Amino acid sequence: MLSAYIRHNPLLLLLSGVLLGAGLWLNMLWLPYEVSVDLWLFNSSPGLTLLLTGFLATHYRRKRWLLIGIGSLLTLGITLVVGLGNVVGLAFSSASAPVTDVSQYEAVRSHYEDLISVSHFPAVIPAEATNVKFYHAPGALQGSMSMQLRMELPSEMWKGLKSEYEAVAQYQFSAADVTSFSEENQVPLPPIASFSTSDTESQFPDAYEILVLDFQDNDDLDRVISYGVALNANPPEIVYWMW
Repeated sequence: MLSAYIRHNPLLLLLSGVLLGAGLWLNMLWLPYEVSVDLWLFNSSPGLTLLLTGFLATHYRRKRWLLIGIGSLLTLGITLVVGLGNVVGLAFSSASAPVTDVSQYEAVRSHYEDLISVSHFPAVIPAEATNVKFYHAPGALQGSMSMQLRMELPSEMWKGLKSEYEAVAQYQFSAADVTSFSEENQVPLPPIASFSTSDTESQFPDAYEILVLDFQDNDDLDRVISYGVALNANPPEIVYWMW
Protein backbone atom coordinates (compact mmCIF):
# COMPACT_ATOMS: atom_id res chain seq x y z
CA MET A 1 0.00 0.00 0.00
CA LEU A 2 2.80 2.42 0.87
CA SER A 3 4.67 1.74 -2.37
CA ALA A 4 1.45 2.25 -4.33
CA TYR A 5 0.83 5.52 -2.48
CA ILE A 6 4.30 6.80 -3.35
CA ARG A 7 4.05 5.60 -6.95
CA HIS A 8 0.65 7.11 -7.70
CA ASN A 9 0.81 10.27 -5.59
CA PRO A 10 4.36 11.68 -5.62
CA LEU A 11 3.15 15.29 -5.94
CA LEU A 12 0.61 14.93 -3.13
CA LEU A 13 3.29 13.35 -0.96
CA LEU A 14 5.68 16.20 -1.69
CA LEU A 15 3.08 18.87 -0.97
CA SER A 16 2.05 17.06 2.21
CA GLY A 17 5.66 17.13 3.38
CA VAL A 18 5.90 20.85 2.64
CA LEU A 19 2.70 21.57 4.57
CA LEU A 20 3.77 19.40 7.51
CA GLY A 21 7.10 21.22 7.55
CA ALA A 22 5.26 24.55 7.53
CA GLY A 23 3.12 23.32 10.43
CA LEU A 24 6.25 22.37 12.37
CA TRP A 25 7.69 25.83 11.71
CA LEU A 26 4.50 27.46 13.00
CA ASN A 27 4.64 25.29 16.12
CA MET A 28 8.21 26.45 16.72
CA LEU A 29 7.00 30.07 16.62
CA TRP A 30 4.63 29.27 19.48
CA LEU A 31 7.34 27.85 21.77
CA PRO A 32 7.78 31.14 23.74
CA TYR A 33 4.08 30.97 24.55
CA GLU A 34 1.78 28.23 25.75
CA VAL A 35 1.79 25.26 23.35
CA SER A 36 -0.79 22.48 23.44
CA VAL A 37 -1.38 19.24 21.57
CA ASP A 38 -4.47 20.82 20.01
CA LEU A 39 -2.34 23.62 18.57
CA TRP A 40 0.17 21.16 17.10
CA LEU A 41 -2.65 19.19 15.46
CA PHE A 42 -4.26 22.41 14.20
CA ASN A 43 -1.05 23.54 12.50
CA SER A 44 -0.44 20.05 11.08
CA SER A 45 -3.99 19.66 9.75
CA PRO A 46 -3.32 20.90 6.16
CA GLY A 47 -0.52 18.37 5.66
CA LEU A 48 -2.48 15.58 7.33
CA THR A 49 -5.54 16.35 5.20
CA LEU A 50 -3.51 16.12 2.01
CA LEU A 51 -1.92 12.85 3.18
CA LEU A 52 -5.39 11.44 3.79
CA THR A 53 -6.47 12.63 0.35
CA GLY A 54 -3.63 10.71 -1.27
CA PHE A 55 -4.49 7.58 0.75
CA LEU A 56 -8.15 7.70 -0.31
CA ALA A 57 -7.22 8.40 -3.94
CA THR A 58 -4.94 5.37 -3.93
CA HIS A 59 -7.55 3.13 -2.30
CA TYR A 60 -10.52 4.25 -4.42
CA ARG A 61 -8.97 4.39 -7.88
CA ARG A 62 -12.24 4.96 -9.75
CA LYS A 63 -12.91 8.17 -7.85
CA ARG A 64 -9.27 9.20 -7.73
CA TRP A 65 -9.53 12.60 -9.38
CA LEU A 66 -12.76 13.52 -7.62
CA LEU A 67 -11.19 12.74 -4.26
CA ILE A 68 -8.03 14.64 -5.16
CA GLY A 69 -10.08 17.67 -6.21
CA ILE A 70 -12.20 17.67 -3.07
CA GLY A 71 -9.19 17.00 -0.85
CA SER A 72 -7.13 19.74 -2.49
CA LEU A 73 -9.90 22.33 -2.04
CA LEU A 74 -10.39 21.23 1.56
CA THR A 75 -6.66 21.46 2.18
CA LEU A 76 -6.56 24.95 0.68
CA GLY A 77 -9.41 26.10 2.93
CA ILE A 78 -7.81 24.60 6.03
CA THR A 79 -4.47 26.17 5.12
CA LEU A 80 -6.07 29.62 4.91
CA VAL A 81 -7.77 29.12 8.29
CA VAL A 82 -4.53 27.91 9.90
CA GLY A 83 -2.54 30.79 8.43
CA LEU A 84 -5.02 33.43 9.55
CA GLY A 85 -5.41 31.82 12.97
CA ASN A 86 -1.67 31.85 13.56
CA VAL A 87 -1.25 35.47 12.43
CA VAL A 88 -3.99 36.66 14.79
CA GLY A 89 -2.98 34.34 17.63
CA LEU A 90 0.72 35.21 17.53
CA ALA A 91 -0.01 38.93 17.33
CA PHE A 92 -2.36 38.64 20.31
CA SER A 93 0.13 36.60 22.36
CA SER A 94 3.02 38.90 21.53
CA ALA A 95 1.03 41.99 22.53
CA SER A 96 0.07 40.48 25.89
CA ALA A 97 3.43 38.83 26.72
CA PRO A 98 5.03 40.12 29.97
CA VAL A 99 8.01 42.47 29.80
CA THR A 100 10.77 41.80 32.34
CA ASP A 101 13.69 43.67 30.79
CA VAL A 102 14.66 46.41 33.27
CA SER A 103 16.10 48.52 30.44
CA GLN A 104 12.56 48.93 29.07
CA TYR A 105 11.13 50.26 32.32
CA GLU A 106 11.38 53.98 31.54
CA ALA A 107 9.75 53.53 28.12
CA VAL A 108 6.90 51.49 29.60
CA ARG A 109 6.46 53.94 32.49
CA SER A 110 6.28 56.94 30.12
CA HIS A 111 3.71 55.13 27.99
CA TYR A 112 1.34 55.07 30.98
CA GLU A 113 2.31 58.42 32.50
CA ASP A 114 -1.29 59.67 32.35
CA LEU A 115 -2.61 56.81 34.50
CA ILE A 116 -3.01 57.72 38.16
CA SER A 117 -2.40 54.08 39.09
CA VAL A 118 1.14 54.37 37.69
CA SER A 119 1.90 57.90 38.88
CA HIS A 120 3.59 56.69 42.09
CA PHE A 121 6.15 54.67 40.09
CA PRO A 122 9.44 56.59 39.78
CA ALA A 123 9.98 58.22 36.37
CA VAL A 124 13.49 56.77 36.33
CA ILE A 125 15.17 54.07 38.37
CA PRO A 126 17.36 55.71 41.07
CA ALA A 127 21.08 55.40 40.48
CA GLU A 128 21.45 54.04 44.03
CA ALA A 129 19.05 51.15 43.38
CA THR A 130 20.38 47.59 43.30
CA ASN A 131 18.88 44.19 42.49
CA VAL A 132 16.25 45.85 40.31
CA LYS A 133 13.47 43.64 38.93
CA PHE A 134 10.69 44.68 36.56
CA TYR A 135 7.48 43.03 35.45
CA HIS A 136 4.89 44.45 33.09
CA ALA A 137 1.94 42.49 31.70
CA PRO A 138 0.20 44.61 29.04
CA GLY A 139 -2.91 42.48 29.32
CA ALA A 140 -4.93 41.00 26.50
CA LEU A 141 -7.95 43.19 27.20
CA GLN A 142 -8.35 46.88 27.97
CA GLY A 143 -7.71 47.63 31.60
CA SER A 144 -6.10 44.28 32.45
CA MET A 145 -2.55 45.69 32.60
CA SER A 146 -0.38 45.06 35.67
CA MET A 147 3.10 46.28 36.61
CA GLN A 148 5.71 45.90 39.36
CA LEU A 149 9.10 47.49 39.97
CA ARG A 150 11.26 46.01 42.73
CA MET A 151 14.54 47.40 44.04
CA GLU A 152 16.85 47.59 47.05
CA LEU A 153 17.77 51.09 48.25
CA PRO A 154 20.16 52.64 50.75
CA SER A 155 18.63 52.56 54.23
CA GLU A 156 18.06 56.31 54.55
CA MET A 157 16.43 56.59 51.13
CA TRP A 158 14.23 53.61 51.92
CA LYS A 159 13.14 55.13 55.25
CA GLY A 160 12.25 58.37 53.49
CA LEU A 161 10.04 56.59 50.99
CA LYS A 162 8.47 54.51 53.74
CA SER A 163 7.46 57.64 55.65
CA GLU A 164 6.20 59.29 52.46
CA TYR A 165 3.92 56.42 51.45
CA GLU A 166 2.73 55.63 54.98
CA ALA A 167 1.44 59.20 55.20
CA VAL A 168 -0.80 58.82 52.11
CA ALA A 169 -1.72 55.13 52.16
CA GLN A 170 -5.40 54.29 52.50
CA TYR A 171 -4.60 50.90 53.99
CA GLN A 172 -1.50 49.41 55.59
CA PHE A 173 -1.06 45.83 56.77
CA SER A 174 1.33 42.90 56.87
CA ALA A 175 1.45 40.57 53.88
CA ALA A 176 0.38 37.86 56.33
CA ASP A 177 -3.00 39.64 56.61
CA VAL A 178 -3.68 39.98 52.88
CA THR A 179 -6.50 37.44 52.84
CA SER A 180 -8.41 39.00 55.74
CA PHE A 181 -7.97 42.48 54.25
CA SER A 182 -9.23 41.30 50.88
CA GLU A 183 -12.32 39.72 52.43
CA GLU A 184 -13.13 42.66 54.73
CA ASN A 185 -12.74 45.30 52.02
CA GLN A 186 -13.94 43.23 49.05
CA VAL A 187 -10.70 43.77 47.16
CA PRO A 188 -9.58 40.98 44.80
CA LEU A 189 -6.58 39.09 46.14
CA PRO A 190 -4.30 39.00 43.04
CA PRO A 191 -3.46 42.72 42.78
CA ILE A 192 -2.26 42.90 46.36
CA ALA A 193 -0.81 39.44 46.90
CA SER A 194 0.95 38.66 43.61
CA PHE A 195 4.74 38.96 43.78
CA SER A 196 5.44 39.10 40.05
CA THR A 197 9.03 40.32 40.42
CA SER A 198 10.10 37.36 42.54
CA ASP A 199 11.83 34.35 41.02
CA THR A 200 10.82 32.06 43.88
CA GLU A 201 7.68 33.41 45.55
CA SER A 202 4.22 33.76 44.00
CA GLN A 203 2.98 36.00 46.83
CA PHE A 204 4.65 38.55 49.10
CA PRO A 205 6.23 36.83 52.14
CA ASP A 206 4.84 37.69 55.56
CA ALA A 207 7.77 40.03 56.30
CA TYR A 208 6.54 42.50 53.70
CA GLU A 209 4.38 45.47 54.63
CA ILE A 210 1.66 46.26 52.08
CA LEU A 211 0.58 49.87 51.55
CA VAL A 212 -2.50 50.35 49.40
CA LEU A 213 -2.52 53.88 48.04
CA ASP A 214 -5.92 53.49 46.41
CA PHE A 215 -8.28 51.00 44.86
CA GLN A 216 -11.27 51.84 42.73
CA ASP A 217 -14.14 49.94 41.19
CA ASN A 218 -14.20 50.45 37.43
CA ASP A 219 -17.65 49.51 36.17
CA ASP A 220 -16.61 50.03 32.53
CA LEU A 221 -13.87 47.41 32.86
CA ASP A 222 -15.72 45.24 35.40
CA ARG A 223 -12.74 45.08 37.73
CA VAL A 224 -11.03 46.79 40.66
CA ILE A 225 -7.97 48.92 39.92
CA SER A 226 -5.54 49.03 42.83
CA TYR A 227 -2.03 50.34 43.34
CA GLY A 228 0.53 50.89 46.06
CA VAL A 229 3.88 49.72 47.36
CA ALA A 230 5.25 46.79 49.35
CA LEU A 231 8.11 47.32 51.80
CA ASN A 232 10.66 44.94 53.27
CA ALA A 233 13.03 46.18 55.98
CA ASN A 234 15.77 43.55 55.62
CA PRO A 235 17.11 44.16 53.09
CA PRO A 236 15.64 47.67 52.61
CA GLU A 237 13.48 46.96 49.58
CA ILE A 238 10.49 48.62 47.93
CA VAL A 239 8.14 47.12 45.37
CA TYR A 240 5.93 49.47 43.40
CA TRP A 241 2.83 47.65 42.16
CA MET A 242 -0.38 48.26 40.30
CA TRP A 243 -3.09 45.98 38.95
